[in-house]
Amino acid sequence: MAARKPMLENCISRHALGTQHGLQEVQGPRTASPGMLCAPNMASMVWGDPGHEDGLGGALFESSPAEKGWGVLALKLKTTVKGDTPPTLATTSFCKKEPWESQSFCSNFPHEVVCADSWGQSLLVSTDAGILLIDDGQPSVQVFDKTLQIKQMHVLEAVDLLIARIDEGKDSRLLVFRLSVVQKDIETKQMISKYDCRENKLERTKGCHLYAINTHHGSELRIVVAIRNKLLLIIKKYNPCNSLTSSSVLSLPESPVDEFQYIWEICLSDPPVVTTLVDGPSGDSDDMICVAYRHQFDLVNESIGESYSLHHVEANKVNFVAAIDVYEDGEAGLLLCYNYVCQYRKVYPFNGGSPLVQSSAYDFHFSWNQVPYAVVCAFPSILAFTTDSIEIRLVVSGNLVHTAVVPELQLVASRSDIYFKDTAAVRGSSHSSSKEMSSSSPQAPTAYEIPECPLSSSEGEVPGWRSGPT
Repeated sequence: MAARKPMLENCISRHALGTQHGLQEVQGPRTASPGMLCAPNMASMVWGDPGHEDGLGGALFESSPAEKGWGVLALKLKTTVKGDTPPTLATTSFCKKEPWESQSFCSNFPHEVVCADSWGQSLLVSTDAGILLIDDGQPSVQVFDKTLQIKQMHVLEAVDLLIARIDEGKDSRLLVFRLSVVQKDIETKQMISKYDCRENKLERTKGCHLYAINTHHGSELRIVVAIRNKLLLIIKKYNPCNSLTSSSVLSLPESPVDEFQYIWEICLSDPPVVTTLVDGPSGDSDDMICVAYRHQFDLVNESIGESYSLHHVEANKVNFVAAIDVYEDGEAGLLLCYNYVCQYRKVYPFNGGSPLVQSSAYDFHFSWNQVPYAVVCAFPSILAFTTDSIEIRLVVSGNLVHTAVVPELQLVASRSDIYFKDTAAVRGSSHSSSKEMSSSSPQAPTAYEIPECPLSSSEGEVPGWRSGPT
C-alpha cells in the first residue's frame, strides 16, 4: 500500500476534543523476548500495578468539555517493561510525569461501525454506508459500496491479502482479495461492489457465521471457518521466493482464490461461538483449534480432525467471550474467557494423537467486575470491554490496574492496534477499589501517550513466567 501520513504525527500534547463520539486506538510495540508470555499480533501495552510508585497510577482518561458531533480518537501507548530494571529507575521524576498525552484521530465520523482492521497507518472500517478507509486528517475513502455487508475482516499486509466475511444469511461467505488490487482501485477511484466480488468468493464457505486465522503465520496461513455445526480448515501456502515486488504482483491473477486449499471438514455437536487457532511447538502435526459451544471448550487436532475436551463450564448459563492463544518459550496456553471468568490453561504437545491437557501449577483464573463482551490480551495486561467501561488487569496475577468509564463503548478492532468507539468518557479511578464519576455533563475523552520509561514489574509474577521487553 502506498505510504500514508503517519496517523499520530506531531500530536503529543494534551488538547480538548470537540466531540461526543470517538474511535480510539491503543498502539504499542509488538515484539516479545523469548521466554515471556505473549499473545501474538495483539497490541502490546504496559500498565503499572497501582501499588507501585511508577507514575502509572493516574487516570486513563481525563475529561474536557464536549461539543456536538462525532469523532474518532487515537490512544497511543509507548513504553518498555524490563524485568531486571532497578527499582530506583521506576521512581524517577521522569516517570512521575502525567502518563498520557492526548492525540486526536479522524474527528467527525458519522457512521455506525460494524468491524475494522488496521491497514498501515489507516483503518479499514465496515460501516452502514459501506467499507471506508480512514486516516488522520484526511477525508475518508469509499473502498466498497454498501451492497457488501462485511462482519469480519483481516488486513494482512505482509502477504498482500484482505480476508472478509460477508453476512448474507445462507449465502454468507468468505471473500479474499489482494491488497494490491484493492489499493489500485482506491488510487483509480474505482469503488468495489458486490457484483465485482464474484471471483473472490471461497465457495465452500457458504453459510459461514464465524472464522479465525492463525496468529503466527509461519510458512502458511491457516483459516478455520465455522458453518453451522461444521468446521472447515483452509490453508494458503507461502512462497518465500516470491517477494511482493511490483513485477511479481503484476504476474499474479487479480483474485487469490485458487491459492487456498481445503484440508478437511468435521462436524461438531453444536455450532461454535468461539474459534481460535493454536500453534504447536513444532508446527508439524501438532497445531490445534480451540472451539467453544454449549458448556465447554474443546481442542481439535488439525492433522486428524479429532476433538478432545479442554474445559467444562459449571454454570447454568454460559456467555462465551474469547479463547486467546498465548505462548511461553514456544509452548501454548489458552486464556478461556466466559461469564465473569478468565481462566488460563496450559496446553502441552500432542501425545499419541491427543493433546496433554492437565492441571498444572501454571493454571489460574480471575474474575472481572462486569461481564465483558470482548477481551483483548496486551501482555502484561489484559483488557475487558463492557458496554460502559474498560477494565484492565495484569495477566500474570489478575490484579486490577485500572477501570475507565466509557459510556456506550464499542470495541472496533484489536488484532494489531486497539480501536474503540464511544459517545463520552468520564474520569475513572486507577485504583481497584473505586470509580470516580464526573458531575459535569457529557464529556469527550482525552487520550494520552505514555512516556518511554523502564518499569519494574517483578511483583505479581507467576513462577516460571517472566516479563521481558515488549
